[in-house]
Amino acid sequence: MEVAQINLNHCEEAQALLSQVMVEEIGDIAIVSEPYSAPTGSSSWVADKTGNAAIWVTGRYPIQRVVSNTFEGFCIAEVNGVFFCSCYAPPSWELERFHVMLDNLVAELDGHRPLVIAGDFNALAVEWGSKQTNSRGDAVLESFARLGVTLGNTGTTPTFNRNERTSIVDITFCSPTLSERLNWRVSDALTLSDHNVVRYAIIQGHRLTSSSAHGSRVGGRGWKTESFNEDFFKELLAFGDFGEAVSASQIVIALTKACDGAMPRRKPPNGRRPPVYWWNASIKRQRAECVAARRKMQRKRCPEVKQQLRIVYIAARSELKRAIKASKRQHFLKLCDEIARKPWGLAFNTLMNKVKSSEPVEQCPVKLKSIIETLFPTHAPPNLSPTINTPETDPVPITTGDY
Repeated sequence: MEVAQINLNHCEEAQALLSQVMVEEIGDIAIVSEPYSAPTGSSSWVADKTGNAAIWVTGRYPIQRVVSNTFEGFCIAEVNGVFFCSCYAPPSWELERFHVMLDNLVAELDGHRPLVIAGDFNALAVEWGSKQTNSRGDAVLESFARLGVTLGNTGTTPTFNRNERTSIVDITFCSPTLSERLNWRVSDALTLSDHNVVRYAIIQGHRLTSSSAHGSRVGGRGWKTESFNEDFFKELLAFGDFGEAVSASQIVIALTKACDGAMPRRKPPNGRRPPVYWWNASIKRQRAECVAARRKMQRKRCPEVKQQLRIVYIAARSELKRAIKASKRQHFLKLCDEIARKPWGLAFNTLMNKVKSSEPVEQCPVKLKSIIETLFPTHAPPNLSPTINTPETDPVPITTGDY
């Protein structure tokens, strides 16, 4: 699973641009601090009670279970067997409030493994690249030591940049079994936030791979079942290698040959995701210009020249924000116009996706069995012996007459 971690600083355009970054870099999960919005009616979002710490699944793996979302400062969800905890502690919190959040977090994560704890703690510690350790940094290190997790941050690349101020406040902790192949790094992708995107991978050998996440398919490809020829399939099984197969692998090979003869294969997937609906060539060009202006500003050492280039960069960034907002507005108006012509078209499908149940998809067979047995219990059939009801009085005769 590919994970992106960022503080969006409540910026609408930053959250919109993050969705395109997740498409381009094939991200599966976003650990978000200070999102612009965390939809409560979506099965792909989980947030704490303040809405400032959120988990957003955007790829192959749904949210299996929400472990905790009633406290402030963090939320916990299980995705593909890994427990993700997204955190955000505002700098305005006093130390006592920060300690309460950490105590609640440690208590909620007790017994849940493997796990990933990530977010913006607004804490400093030399362990993750800061020049000094403050009280918050000591509290984080002490609390997470009780969980037996290891620090994922590597290097000293700042995760926060505002004017001339930089710091490393976005941190990641994970179980030791996940840290070996984490590949933690700070991305230089444009975010429209004052925080950079942090990228890393969650790899587990016993979990589903990308090719098996959508079902068991030989060679990563399925067949065009609408062209299935039942007679050919039966003949190929009868006169092929199926009758002589003695092992599971030989049976799979024989069935594969029979399926190849009975129906054509589907084209292999290219692994690409479509861009977000508001993305276009003009915005792509403006983003490239904004990135070029930022890099040019960062490379200059002369304060006077750097300040001039900063003004150019801020102007390019503002223009990009306006372009994103205008494109989203244009597509919304187009969708409204389409309702009159196609009431059951794209507008209807978009609305239905919004009102779907927000309950996560449970995939554990044991838990599914327990749910089914609870909802549909088995019991002895009721006694349906016939009973004769005798009226206490004679029935009133039906007569005809004038009314």
